[in-house]
Amino acid sequence: MTTTIDQFVTTTLENLGAVAPIDTAAPLMDLGIDSLDIAEFAQILDEELGVKLESKDLKELRNVGDLIALIKSRQA
Repeated sequence: MTTTIDQFVTTTLENLGAVAPIDTAAPLMDLGIDSLDIAEFAQILDEELGVKLESKDLKELRNVGDLIALIKSRQA
């Protein structure tokens, strides 16, 4: 993979309409995306990286940094 997980997450969220630049401390819903965008992100994540996230996983995340950490832990 030529991009890092951090880059993948921020680029994908921006492509879904998140306000750039993305601050990893920002709550997901403060980025200008909604629950449908988050669901689409989860689908892209599964297709591109093979990492499955359940909606309950996403609801428990405080911010983008937590999302990145969760993805990295699921990839290991």
